[in-house]
Amino acid sequence: MYAPSPRTNSSTKSSTVPNTQRGFMKNLSHVIRSRRGAFVSLRASLILFAVLVFAGFGAASAWNGGFEWLSLRKVNAESRAASAPKPVSALLVIGTCDTAGPIEVESTGGTAAGVPTAYATLGTAIAAINGGVIHTTIINIEVCGNTTEAAASIVLAASGAGPIYSSILIAPAGGVARTISGPGTAGLPMIDFSGADGVTIDGLNTAGNSLTISNSQVSSTAGTSTIRYINDATSNVIQNATINGAGTGASTGTIIFSTTTGATGNDNNTVTACNLGPVGATFPTNAIFSSGTTTSATTRNSGVSITNNNVFDFYNSGAVVAGGVNLAGSTDWTITGNSFYQTASRAQIAGGGYIVIGVADTTGVNFIISNNFIGGSAASAGGTAWTETGATTHTFIGIRMSVGS
Repeated sequence: MYAPSPRTNSSTKSSTVPNTQRGFMKNLSHVIRSRRGAFVSLRASLILFAVLVFAGFGAASAWNGGFEWLSLRKVNAESRAASAPKPVSALLVIGTCDTAGPIEVESTGGTAAGVPTAYATLGTAIAAINGGVIHTTIINIEVCGNTTEAAASIVLAASGAGPIYSSILIAPAGGVARTISGPGTAGLPMIDFSGADGVTIDGLNTAGNSLTISNSQVSSTAGTSTIRYINDATSNVIQNATINGAGTGASTGTIIFSTTTGATGNDNNTVTACNLGPVGATFPTNAIFSSGTTTSATTRNSGVSITNNNVFDFYNSGAVVAGGVNLAGSTDWTITGNSFYQTASRAQIAGGGYIVIGVADTTGVNFIISNNFIGGSAASAGGTAWTETGATTHTFIGIRMSVGS
């Protein structure tokens, strides 16, 4: 079969087509056949090729002499994308202190969306968030200075019960060590997550940033704590932070996982890569204390992970047994990779001592306790030996489990 060759004419644009493109057009003419089996002409081929370009890719620019066609639809789409306003979340400058306030809140929703807002304390910032108007949706709380909180608890309510948020991050900024502290109130936490979900406290420990949260309230009253989770507080994280407490009673703790008025308990929370210690020379009896609601298996505090923390200087000088992790009303916990130690020797009296990791819930199941260090005066059982003094009989149990089958 014979395919007619295109006429050559140095005065026409076809003469300016590069050899590779002329070869492409020639090949195209060889593969498009008419109904009768004969090859169509190159001219018909080019017309069909142009139709296919316009049909398949939308409007195209004029021929530039080399058959380089540009899709205006694509160009217009790219132009619109470049000129479209950025979402508010892209405007937030996380890790930078934009205001003079020691606490700075940035959010993607609310009347202050995209506008860094300064507050004098974490408590006043949380109060604004609880209002559900100024800051909503994704909320970042940057600690840009040290704060001394009021004695009353800082209570963050559940989203939908006043505040409206999908996540909250609390983290230091500015490349300096930050401290949130307060005198607290006996029997209450300094920071209370009441039904709060999706809240992360991240001390970062990078680029000079670190965060210490400390409640100096010295009280044996049950419930005294630095941070408490209560009423179905779920999927929260504390990481890379130093949390200090001074609760001296058997039912106190630096971090408490408490009871619930709801249906599921305080579940799927995580404490990881933190330092849990004392306030100066005032020691907490329990570093982590859980006392969940035992109405049913679902109301217990479950799915909690305590991993890779330094838990130290928990101690009671009286007839109270101290604990690093002390659990009741709990099930399905993971306690792994932690270091439990005392930085100095401890004097004991009758009735005192330690149960370093204790679980007392005969209904609780599926506990994973592994790869923890117990002993020494530093992390990973380092330094000198854990030493106790006193000529009396007292308790020392590394791990005690009283659980279901």
